[in-house]
Amino acid sequence: MIANNPKHTALTLLCLIIVPLVIAYYAMGLDKSGLDSPFIYEHLDDIWQFTLTKVLKETGWILYNPYLGAPEVASWHYHSAAQTSALHSIIMLAMSPFFDSAITLQQTYFILNFPLIAITAYWACRLLCIARLPAISAALLFAFCTYRFNILIYSFLPNYFCIPLAMVAIIWTFQGKFDETLTAAKLPVAVKALLKNKSFLLGLFFIILIALSDGYYAFFSLLLFGCAGAIRLIVGGWKKPRILIPAILYIAVLVVVSLLIQLPLYQYKKSHHDEFYQNNIADPVLQKFPLESEVYSSSLKLLITPNQQHHVSALGHVGDRLVESSNAARKIAIPASITLGIFGTALLFLSFTLLMVPQLRRSVFADGGTTSEHNKSFIGLGDSLLAIIFFVFLASISGGLGTLIAFVFPTIRAYNRFPIFMEFALLLLGALIASRALSTFRRPAVIAAALVLITALGIYDQTPANVANRSPDIRPRVAQETAFVKQLESELPKDAMVYQFPYSQYLTNNKYYGWGSFNHIRLYLFSEHIHWSNGGSKNSPADNWNRRISKLPIDALLNEIQAVGFKALVIDRIVVKDDEFAKIKLALQALKLLVVEDPSGRFAHVLLPQANFKVSYSKDYTAIDSLTINAATPFDKNAYPELIDAEKLEHFLNDNRAPFPLRIERTQHPEIFKDVTLLTKGALRI
Repeated sequence: MIANNPKHTALTLLCLIIVPLVIAYYAMGLDKSGLDSPFIYEHLDDIWQFTLTKVLKETGWILYNPYLGAPEVASWHYHSAAQTSALHSIIMLAMSPFFDSAITLQQTYFILNFPLIAITAYWACRLLCIARLPAISAALLFAFCTYRFNILIYSFLPNYFCIPLAMVAIIWTFQGKFDETLTAAKLPVAVKALLKNKSFLLGLFFIILIALSDGYYAFFSLLLFGCAGAIRLIVGGWKKPRILIPAILYIAVLVVVSLLIQLPLYQYKKSHHDEFYQNNIADPVLQKFPLESEVYSSSLKLLITPNQQHHVSALGHVGDRLVESSNAARKIAIPASITLGIFGTALLFLSFTLLMVPQLRRSVFADGGTTSEHNKSFIGLGDSLLAIIFFVFLASISGGLGTLIAFVFPTIRAYNRFPIFMEFALLLLGALIASRALSTFRRPAVIAAALVLITALGIYDQTPANVANRSPDIRPRVAQETAFVKQLESELPKDAMVYQFPYSQYLTNNKYYGWGSFNHIRLYLFSEHIHWSNGGSKNSPADNWNRRISKLPIDALLNEIQAVGFKALVIDRIVVKDDEFAKIKLALQALKLLVVEDPSGRFAHVLLPQANFKVSYSKDYTAIDSLTINAATPFDKNAYPELIDAEKLEHFLNDNRAPFPLRIERTQHPEIFKDVTLLTKGALRI
């Protein structure tokens, strides 16, 4: 490791904090619009991620949301991404007391990751003996990768500050850093020395961090450790198996921590078998298939594609053409999520050239110690980086290693995210070459000036031109939806349940919202104590109940929701068009209900009177266990849920003069209650 002057280190850290924050401030348009306004507010994963951040802030974790999926509590165990990125949730949870809004909290965390990524990338460079100035350059460029801006809606994927640290442990394993420790004494003594080695323990700490930071990044690290282990086996491990111990231990810790963090998901899946297996057949919607890795793979063309929103319009046009030509050959179009930029592309082609021309490789890495004189199995930093670059490239491209691995483990499908590891390796390669140039070139000031220029141009090249320009309708939309929810909350008792029309489940192709949309739960983002009906997990009992009653006529739908205690009905006018809304409005007015239309034209709501009765469902919501009638009133056979036999209930009430409130149990009077399996499901009628 390069020795550090404390004063220089402090100034460097100050630079790595201030410079990224200043650049991010203007790059993200914070001088025009604050952090309280969403960077992106559409209808897909941006709503999902804000929802996770909000429930994290409200409840302390992300697996259960008591404000969605009414009349029950929404469980989101079916989507593992949030749980496997627990480290980010822990950090945001610690930050949450200082923020009133989940949107502001999440976006502040995104901004703070610019200096955080720069600091960890710089630290990684220094641990790998990269000179200070090249390390600063690589750190800043890595903090402003185009990938960050392309996926800024998430709280975990773009905040990849753990990747540089994990790469240190990976590179040390490739190099065989601990071989001398393991071969200098008998095995028990050598292992004991290894477990006391500060560098090895630091690598172990880095591995735990990456395992907690993101499931994808943990798996990609696992692949790289596997590759490193295979290379160590080839260069000498088959003769001296003990030199494989670091790779084995690192892999074991990575796997164990990753499995432990997913333990709540496995336990939930085991105890809620029917949510994942319908009639003992796995729900295909909740499964991953090998072909998906082909869909979500990259290519050389996509990796070197210029930023489609480049500041130089000609380069942006080239990017558009390359992506369009790629998608023209695909059944499912995908964006270029990771593009390397001009300098990253140059370094990629340089790495390919170095791999193909051994003489050039020896010249470039001369004096860089590609092979230790005392340890012939040692691999230099340059060669280790080339191996990583080549492996990640092969794994991330269409038809590559990743698509083959998916046949064994299809859960990981988005191999187009893997190149972020390659991008850091490329920057390390450039920094390594620059470090050597600084120490050998007669005029190091020229190299230093070139590094400053490359860093500035690289950040400019990688930062999309449009990222600072938020859609002009975001702030008005958020303001309108906030005002609507606040008005609704003022009219309802605390913790009231509100039924949302239309019902939607993002894992179904809903006719209103379509597949994959989270627009149906967006109002939750602006509420404090309302329990919304949408948002339950697919195949959960309450969500199945919601799906069933959504097919009923509007009057029968009201019977169902009033019977379990819903206090209001909200109609999303964005997806319910004028003709359909007019019919719904007439039907509601015929029931003497007041339909209040929001001034924005985005919503309408109806306050529901309290029903004279309440039902209690079985745990699986396929039957009503009990009916409680509060008072004696004229009997209306059209007022009851469809699982109540109104005629038999009327006979029972006429024959029994029991005092009110009257509770009727299914176990005692089964003739009054129907089973959902006996019902004929009809289409929605207005």
